[in-house]
Amino acid sequence: MKKIIVLMVLAGFSCSDEPSQQVREDLTAIPEDLGGILLGSFVAPAGTRAVLSDNGRKLTYTLPEGYVYAGIGKNGNLETFTSGCYQCTSSCSSGCDVIRLGDQIGCSACDPNSTGSKVCSGSPCDVQYAVEHGGLVNTKAGISFVSSADELKSLRNDLPTWQVLEKMEEVQLALNKFIDEVWDNNLNPQSGKWVVVNFFGAAAKMLVPANYTAARTLNAQGTSCNCVQGSGCSYEAIYRMGIKVGEICRSGGCNQCQMIYE
Repeated sequence: MKKIIVLMVLAGFSCSDEPSQQVREDLTAIPEDLGGILLGSFVAPAGTRAVLSDNGRKLTYTLPEGYVYAGIGKNGNLETFTSGCYQCTSSCSSGCDVIRLGDQIGCSACDPNSTGSKVCSGSPCDVQYAVEHGGLVNTKAGISFVSSADELKSLRNDLPTWQVLEKMEEVQLALNKFIDEVWDNNLNPQSGKWVVVNFFGAAAKMLVPANYTAARTLNAQGTSCNCVQGSGCSYEAIYRMGIKVGEICRSGGCNQCQMIYE
């Protein structure tokens, strides 16, 4: 599977003379709260704080309390991060700062009159880009039933793969507690129904007993995943002790991933 590249938006962006006029027109300051801005493979949640250093050439961000970016490192172990950074480098005598371009992060153009190559490029300056199967997890959210359409619309679809989630202790503890409580230690997929839940900040479907009344029921014919912008948005199953107990849509490289309930 492809690697998840964190904060690689506009990485290697060439600030040559040709696009410099458009870059200057779109240039905006980096907000203190990066909520809603695409940071590589995920859109920053509200409360993601940004700090500029090195005269504006380096952006360091910190996720809100409870959020972690989780993935599998080179050694096969779970890696989690609560912060990351992005930097712009060039050989021109001025310019090349980290800027906001619409809903993305990039680099400013070099001054056309400056000396040097007039090429400026952006790249991550941390180790997050090296992890695989990564995604964002709101550890504070846990697993809870969704009761309204408005709440459902607010949920994300950028979780890590199940390969990552099954290595996270807080996820496994919450999953076991949820299954034990709704099934009363008598899990039977043949007599279940699907309901929508908030699964650590993302939309998901979970299996509950057919007579369970404390949840919004969904048709059990299946789940489809639709990518509105970009590419990716793949279906994944959630397992407990080898039994399929849930379903999620994982965004991957998709900027707007939707879970479609049939």
